[in-house]
Amino acid sequence: MMKVLAAVALLVVIGFSAIQLYDVQREAMDLRSKVDGLQKEASAINDDNKRIIDKIDYLGKADNLIKELKTKFNYRLPEEKTIIVAPKEKQN
Repeated sequence: MMKVLAAVALLVVIGFSAIQLYDVQREAMDLRSKVDGLQKEASAINDDNKRIIDKIDYLGKADNLIKELKTKFNYRLPEEKTIIVAPKEKQN
């Protein structure tokens, strides 16, 4: 009778351990998935940072900054004159 109780107790312990192991394994898979997602997000952020640093370096030079101001905001220096060239209208 004692052997039967010991065997049942052993099966219960093994079953409980198996359930715990399954839960730990499932949680590990979830964490790996989250880590992969965070690594992709970090990579995208690093790419953005590099792009922004490159833009800051580019605009840090006065000539490039003036060129961008002229292009985007129609900026001109006080001594500059503006010439507008328009194509001839087509006659039908």
